Amino acid sequence: PVNQKAQRAHALLKRKTSQRRKVHLEHRSAIIQGIRGFWVEVFMNHPQMSVLMSKQDADMLHFMTNLEVEEFRHPTRHCKITLSFRRNRYFQNEVIVKEYLMKVTGYQASRSTPVQ
Repeated sequence: PVNQKAQRAHALLKRKTSQRRKVHLEHRSAIIQGIRGFWVEVFMNHPQMSVLMSKQDADMLHFMTNLEVEEFRHPTRHCKITLSFRRNRYFQNEVIVKEYLMKVTGYQASRSTPVQ
């Protein structure tokens, strides 16, 4: 009855919102990929990340073209970070994926693409 109707309406609204968000994020990603040095600026302007960055890290970030973060809840809560790069002198990978388990005590690294 009323609960089922509300649940269906809520599910429909979530789907529509998700689709709109996806279109917006894809458009934003395309714009960002056209801005050389975007990601190095992002990291170097972050107050906590910038203190961890070496000159070599900053140079390597000039080759980064995209960053995606996905959060999952099943079967365990975890986060997947995908970093995309154009050809560079630091490594051969075009994509590096890092996954973290999300626990009450914080993040715990679980898997990472071997850097070649």
